[in-house]
Amino acid sequence: MLYSPISSLKGIGPQKEKRFNQLGVFTLEDLIMHLPRRYEDRRVVIQIAEALNEEKAVLKVTVLSHRTSRIKARQTMTKISVDDGSGRAELVFMNINYIDKQFIVGETYWVYGAVKVSGRQVSLFHPEFIHVEKAENGFGIVPVYALTDGLTQKDVYKAVGQVTAEMGRLRDVLPNTILDRHGYPSLADAVAGMHFPEDVEDLQIARERMIYEELFHLQMALLVIKMHVREIEKPRRYGSITGDVHHLFPFELTKGQKDAVEEIFKDMDSVHCMNRLLQGDVGSGKTAVSVAAVYKAVKSGYQAAIMAPTEILARQHDESFRKFLGEDVKIVLLTSQVKNKAGLIEQVEAGEFDVIIGTHALIQSEVRFKALSLVITDEQHRFGVGQRQIIADKAGVPIDTLVMSATPIPRTLSLIIYGDMDVTMIKERPVGRLPIHTHYVKTSKVKDMLVFIKEKLAVGEQAYFVAPLIEESEHVDLKSAKELYEELEPVFRQEGIAWLHGKMKPSEKNEIMEKFKTGKIKVLIATTVIEVGVDVPKATMMVITHSERFGLSQLHQLRGRVGRGGGQSYCFLLSDSPGKIAKERIKVMVSTDDGFEIANKDLTIRGPGEIIGTRQHGLPELKLADLTKHGDILDKVQLDCQDLLVDEYVTEEYIAWLSKHLVL
Repeated sequence: MLYSPISSLKGIGPQKEKRFNQLGVFTLEDLIMHLPRRYEDRRVVIQIAEALNEEKAVLKVTVLSHRTSRIKARQTMTKISVDDGSGRAELVFMNINYIDKQFIVGETYWVYGAVKVSGRQVSLFHPEFIHVEKAENGFGIVPVYALTDGLTQKDVYKAVGQVTAEMGRLRDVLPNTILDRHGYPSLADAVAGMHFPEDVEDLQIARERMIYEELFHLQMALLVIKMHVREIEKPRRYGSITGDVHHLFPFELTKGQKDAVEEIFKDMDSVHCMNRLLQGDVGSGKTAVSVAAVYKAVKSGYQAAIMAPTEILARQHDESFRKFLGEDVKIVLLTSQVKNKAGLIEQVEAGEFDVIIGTHALIQSEVRFKALSLVITDEQHRFGVGQRQIIADKAGVPIDTLVMSATPIPRTLSLIIYGDMDVTMIKERPVGRLPIHTHYVKTSKVKDMLVFIKEKLAVGEQAYFVAPLIEESEHVDLKSAKELYEELEPVFRQEGIAWLHGKMKPSEKNEIMEKFKTGKIKVLIATTVIEVGVDVPKATMMVITHSERFGLSQLHQLRGRVGRGGGQSYCFLLSDSPGKIAKERIKVMVSTDDGFEIANKDLTIRGPGEIIGTRQHGLPELKLADLTKHGDILDKVQLDCQDLLVDEYVTEEYIAWLSKHLVL
C-alpha cells in the first residue's frame, strides 16, 4: 500500500530507513514522489579506441580474463581484461570481494565510467556494469536522485524498482480538463516515466507535467489564502475625501502614482480588507502614494501605522509625512531611541496621534492603538510574515495592509512570492529625474575619479563611498569602510568626511546622517547600511568599492541612493579583478538602470533562492520547478488558474490535500 513504511521493502533495515527518512522519505508514496533531480543519457556507445582521457563513456565489451592480486595486507585489486574489437581495456576494482565472479570470460557486458588513458593503456576504475542479456539496449537514460550520507544511487534504484506496482495506485489531483488541454499523461504514467524513462520526448512531457503540478498547487494554495482574505469584512469604513489628494504635494504626481492611488483607494473603499503590494523601482515615488493612503485613513477618523526596517528610514518617513500632511495631522515617531517612549505609547493608545511611524518597536506588546485601520510596511522582504501580522493584529479587528518594496522582483518570482497579494507597480520616474551615469573604474583610473569628485564637491554636491566590510579581516583581502575612511580622510578633509556602519549606536548614526543631509559633511563612507531608503537630494555620486562582492539587486539599490534631486548623478563601480559573474553584473549595471530588467538578469545569474528567501515568506521549497527556467510553465499555470471555476474546484477535500502537502 502507498502508506506502508519504507522499511517494508526488501533490503531496507533500520539504518537505511533512517537515511531515507533524512530525505523526507517515510512511506512508499514518499519514495515514489522522490523524483530524479537530473538524468544521464547513456544511450551513446563508443569504441575503446575512441575513448578520451577523464571522460565518461559507455562501452560494450567482451571479457577476456580476470585476475585478483593482494597489494597490501588487507587490500586487493581485481583487473578485468576486456575487448570490443577496436582495442582492449582494463576494468579495475579495489577491495571488492568476488567481483571477478560477476564477470564470465567470453560473455558481453555494458560498462559505464570515467576513462583513464595512459599511453596505450585504457582503464576504467569501479565502472558500473550490466550483462547484455539483462539489458539488451544498454543503460538507456539513467535517473540521478538526491542522496544523503550512507545512501547510494543503487540503493534508491533497488527501492524504486520494488514499488512499480504501487505507482498505478496514484490518483490525479489535477483536473482532467487541464491534462487534456496540455496533453499531459496521468500522474501514475508521469511518475513512472520519470523513474524509468524510455526516450527523451516522453521524459520531457512527464517532467513538464510534474513541474506544472508543483506550480499549480502552490498557485492554488496562494489563491485560497487570497480568497480567505477577500472574504474578511472590515468594520472600519472610510469616508470620501473632499477634493483630491494632489494638493498635498508640491509636484505633479506621475500617471503611475495616480493609478496606484486609485487602486489603493478602491481597496480601502471596499467592504473587504486590502492586502496589496506597492512595488516600484528606487526613486519611483512610492512614499507619496503611501501618504495619500494615510491621508484617507486619518481624514476618516482612524490611525495609520508605518513600519520601516531601520531607524534612519523611519526618521526619513517621519520628516516626509510631516512635510506633506502638515500640522493638522498628529504624527509620532516610535523607535528604540525616542525619549519619553512610555508616555508616547500611552498617547497612541488614547488616540492622541493619527500616524505612528516606527521600526520593530511597533510590534512590542506594550504598543496598542485606539483605532488602527491601515498598516504600511516598507521594504517588505526585511520583515517576516509573522512580524507584519503581529502589528495588524494589534488593531483588534480586520484592517487594511499595504506593503511597499523598492526591490524589483522578476515577474515569474513575484507571481509566487506575492501570489496571495494584489500587486500595484510603479514604473515611471518622477518628472525631472535624470538617468544615473554608471561607470566601471579600473584601479589605474581611481585618481582621475577622485579629481572629478572633488570638482563636484566644490559646487555643493555630495558623495557616498561604500565598502563591503566594517573592519579588517584576516581571511579576506578587502578594504573595509574603516580603512577606506583612513585612506580618504586626508583627501577630503577640507570638504568634510565621516564614516558610518551598522554596528554604530542609532544615536551616532542619526547624528552623522543629519550632518550629511544638511551638507556639513560632503563625503560619507559607509557599509550597506545606506542601501535602503535614505534620501539626500544633493548626494549625486556613489562609489562602490569591491563591487564584485555585491549582487546585482544590491548594486542597484545602492545606486538608487543618488539621483534623488534634479541634477545629473553618477555611480562608479570599482573592482580590481572581477570574475566572470562579477563582469556580467558590471556590464548590466553600466547598460541599464531599469530595476525590473536588472531583477530579471539577477534571477538568471543567481537564481531565485538568493534573491529573496522564500522560507521567510512561508513558501515551501520547490523540488522540480526552477523559476529561472520554467517561466513558460508558470504562465500556463496562471492562465489555467484564471479559467478554473475556483469555487467549484477548491473543495474542503482539496484544501485538506493542500494543507497536507504544502505549507499553507
